[in-house]
Amino acid sequence: MVAYGRENWPALTPLEKLVAEGGGDGTEGFVRLGNAPQDYSGVSVGFGGFNGDGAGDVLVGARGARRAAQDAAGEVYVWFGENVNGTAARQ
Repeated sequence: MVAYGRENWPALTPLEKLVAEGGGDGTEGFVRLGNAPQDYSGVSVGFGGFNGDGAGDVLVGARGARRAAQDAAGEVYVWFGENVNGTAARQ
């Protein structure tokens, strides 16, 4: 889950409002689940500028992800940030 920063957050923030099914439109943040249950997506996260475009990027590790026929091979997801309306593209 990524919630965009703002000056004042309410004491309780219903996270279901971040997903489309809960009425979310991406303006307050977004939720990205792992590709499979128990892939441990999000156990490790890194931030920085990884592709040199000046926008912040996010790396999300999934240590338990299955790759081909190998259990717990692990994967890394990259969300490349954009400088347009705070959107992000996952690759």
